Amino acid sequence: MADQAAKLREIKGELDGKDQESFFDEQYSNIIAVSSGKGGVGKTNIVTNLGYALTKSGKKVTIFDADFGLANIDIILGIAPKFNLRDVISGDKDINDIIVKMDNGLSIIPGSQGIEELADLDVVQKRKKLIQCMQLREKVDYLLVDTSAGIHKNVIDIILASGRLIVVTTTEPTSLTDAYSLIKIVLNRQPAKKISLLVNSVRHEKEAKEIHEKLNTVLRKFLTRDIDYFGYLLYDNVIQESVRKQQPFYERAPHSKASKCIDAMAEKLLGNTHKNAGNSAVYTFFKRLFLVR
Repeated sequence: MADQAAKLREIKGELDGKDQESFFDEQYSNIIAVSSGKGGVGKTNIVTNLGYALTKSGKKVTIFDADFGLANIDIILGIAPKFNLRDVISGDKDINDIIVKMDNGLSIIPGSQGIEELADLDVVQKRKKLIQCMQLREKVDYLLVDTSAGIHKNVIDIILASGRLIVVTTTEPTSLTDAYSLIKIVLNRQPAKKISLLVNSVRHEKEAKEIHEKLNTVLRKFLTRDIDYFGYLLYDNVIQESVRKQQPFYERAPHSKASKCIDAMAEKLLGNTHKNAGNSAVYTFFKRLFLVR
């Protein structure tokens, strides 16, 4: 108990000694929220396969399934987690108990059924849950956070707790409009947020870059700001085939057009990610999510 109390005092002292805004402005670019304004744009498939590509590069990668509406990472991977974040919040399990380890070393935190419960915790309870996350047995190079689509408060909180945001859209006008709405809300809360656009299901890269420029034109006009271009995913029959087989296409068809697109995304992350000294990406993310409001 004394040890736990000391950890709580340490956490509180760190927060009290820091301006909240500057705390959020810290760039942890290895904590990546992947979100969308509209559902059905393939975000979960992208997160899963990007995780496989980063792991192949020798990185320790954890995916946090934070889609509390339509969680389906387990379906894509063909797994059935016994526990999830709700079990951590209830106190029945700690963070290590719920992590699912894949054969390739990729780790999954099944959190979907516990996300909404986070909003009901008071400050002291959140600090206690943070202590559990501090006990994570291994460091994580990249944390990929698969959020729900839309602008629900829980989605925004998760994005704000992340170091950067990748917004997934398609060429459909409704998808692009909803992406703009999401970006606008995030920038209103964190004007310096690092945001990138990923365009899914395109015929060629030129189409993706046209979508990116179209969105940036609107952002510059109304928000005096633009966002980076992260990449694109070509339309490829292997994607749907892999979903049916419950196997990531990056593993099933590593030389496919879709997998080459994923490789390009992974290379971009590996080349531009700030190396955050000292903290595990998972711990840092939960620290921001649990304690900063």
